[in-house]
Amino acid sequence: MQQKTPSLQSFAPLTVSMFAGIRADQIRLGEFFVNGSKIWDTVELDAGGAGESWLIDRAFYQLDDIQVIASGRVQTRGDWPVNLDLSAILPPPSGARWKIDLALAGSVRDLRVSGSSQGYLDAILEGAVEPLQADLPASLNIRSDTFLAAPSLQPTLTLNSLKLELSVI
Repeated sequence: MQQKTPSLQSFAPLTVSMFAGIRADQIRLGEFFVNGSKIWDTVELDAGGAGESWLIDRAFYQLDDIQVIASGRVQTRGDWPVNLDLSAILPPPSGARWKIDLALAGSVRDLRVSGSSQGYLDAILEGAVEPLQADLPASLNIRSDTFLAAPSLQPTLTLNSLKLELSVI
């Protein structure tokens, strides 16, 4: 008997119709583990919505030195239009800090990303992703005037006018 290998399939956004308003004030969750692996230290949510419109006042995620804060609007109709601002603080490979600020716009079917990176990598970021596609097609353009991967490297190894185009298709 042959076993079927599950194929990668795309997902379709759900349509959620609600007439009642829901407000999620001060949802705070502590440490969470799955199979002995920590998934987060803290998750917090302040959000609300009525019908198809949802406003995220503040969503917060922390795992060790990684922090992500988001706010914005999501519509639960059609392709789920999205307009979110996201800020992430990451542990840099070298140096004292690394912060990424992004604006996410479009829909959960076709999401555009634009923003900046400061600290370890000072750069402008632009891209797109199709989160519901099983193969997760994505592209990201990174532009930086100067980049030195580690302060211990010789200054002659500084990359000037850096432009990277990354794609997953």
